[in-house]
Amino acid sequence: MNWLNAILAFSLAMIVFCTIVSALTELIHELWERRELGLEWMLQRLYSDMLQPYARQLTAKIAAGGPTIPNGDLKDFLGKMSKNSSTSGGRDVPLATLSFGDFVERLAGTAVGQQLLVAAKQKLKPAEEMLTDLGRAFARYESDATTYFA
Repeated sequence: MNWLNAILAFSLAMIVFCTIVSALTELIHELWERRELGLEWMLQRLYSDMLQPYARQLTAKIAAGGPTIPNGDLKDFLGKMSKNSSTSGGRDVPLATLSFGDFVERLAGTAVGQQLLVAAKQKLKPAEEMLTDLGRAFARYESDATTYFA
């Protein structure tokens, strides 16, 4: 019976300690906006490693006389992808998470997204193939960021 009481007491102590550590970890992540920084880091990598070279390659293939597409920069891309400007007070609030559906919707409003859209319309690369490539890259970068965050 003493063994059972000891095991129960130990289990309860572990539950309490784990809860305290989880609460402290969450507090640190919340105070220093670690999730928001992780999302921004992931989007920076996705932009510089995949989107920018991809858009440059497709833009070079666009037929002469086609629509001119503004070249986007990283700051503009991150501003549109990682900020929620629909909050009260008109201030941008950093996002902590971004689903693939939200990513695609927000990408359409960026200069890089416009380049990809023009390339898809001119059939330089099918839209389904482009979205598949983006989906895989997004999942890979999201997984890397999650691993780094953990």
